[in-house]
Amino acid sequence: MNTTETVLGSGRTVAAVCADAEMEEEALALLEEANAVPAFLDRLCEEGHHADAVAFLAHALPPRQAVGWAWVCAKEAMGDDPPAEVAESLDVTRAWIKEPSDEVRRAAFDAADRAGMATPAGAAGLAAFFSGDSLAPPDSEPAPPPEGLAGRTVAGCVHMSAAWGEPEETTDRYEDYVRRGVELADRVKLWEPPPGGQAVSGGASDS
Repeated sequence: MNTTETVLGSGRTVAAVCADAEMEEEALALLEEANAVPAFLDRLCEEGHHADAVAFLAHALPPRQAVGWAWVCAKEAMGDDPPAEVAESLDVTRAWIKEPSDEVRRAAFDAADRAGMATPAGAAGLAAFFSGDSLAPPDSEPAPPPEGLAGRTVAGCVHMSAAWGEPEETTDRYEDYVRRGVELADRVKLWEPPPGGQAVSGGASDS
């Protein structure tokens, strides 16, 4: 079977994830040469398509795990002694990853706003907020987030984290972050199809 038709653990096909990730044509050409998704991600990094590897993982991982990946990257980028607002944002986002309640999700947004959405910590918190069912206030008519918004925000957080620091180390950080994302995908058995192996439409399901 062509790798693009592979069904991931989320029930989505590789082709669907690539479409959501809006990957470059040169990156997609490498998919035709790979016999498995991890090998495809390796090739992307080898050929310098780090942004495409990040985008794929951001859209392929289940929401909580995707935000968890973004959080790990953001925490490392922010250092051991970040400003109080940044530390608070990281703490609240981590709380949502552990227990994804709507109350904590909204608190993650508020903390991210205080930390600054242009920081990796704020971007991770925003990704948590976009991973919920509604962007509207709690007592309002639900307003679901646009399809793929959470994945794009996760990818943005990882990109920001990789660029945060010495420019000459950016490539090394990208490769480290992609490696961590692949390891996380291994742990949640993303490369194994769901029972029945049937593809589903829509975004990745939570788990």
